[in-house]
Amino acid sequence: MKIDADQVLELLSKSAASELTMYYQYTLLSSILAECEECNIREIVEAACYKDRKHFEALVERIYQLGGMLPSEINVWGDSPAGISATLSKDMQDIQGMLQRLVETERRAVRNYTRLCNLAAGRDRATYHLALGILNEELEHRAWFSQFINDGLPGPAYDSERPIYIDNES
Repeated sequence: MKIDADQVLELLSKSAASELTMYYQYTLLSSILAECEECNIREIVEAACYKDRKHFEALVERIYQLGGMLPSEINVWGDSPAGISATLSKDMQDIQGMLQRLVETERRAVRNYTRLCNLAAGRDRATYHLALGILNEELEHRAWFSQFINDGLPGPAYDSERPIYIDNES
């Protein structure tokens, strides 16, 4: 079965926009947490921020490998096409509310990468492995934040030494 290259490029582009948005949100939250002495989640936020930047870079590389392009102006993306708003919170002191929003954002990312995996499975090995690696890390991010805010979702404990998965094989 042949893969729909346009659909793959569209999902990769949406994913890249989402990762860039998440990188921005995590950077903003990390700056806010720097002022909060009792907030012990900053290291987790910074790890997620770093990983999402790496996800963005890997997705962009794959988009160009497949002959696609990013928009020449970032405002073309506006709010992320995957439904992730660039606005973290109206109340920048509501850390718990921001974390709740990040958990929901990670849930959307999981759905998006699941769709990309399903589309690429058996048809585009490099895209499949890239999406699967990122999907696993998004699940991990969701577990970190859910555990922190007692959302009740089981998941692995935060491990700052865990390597970032990026499969560069074509």
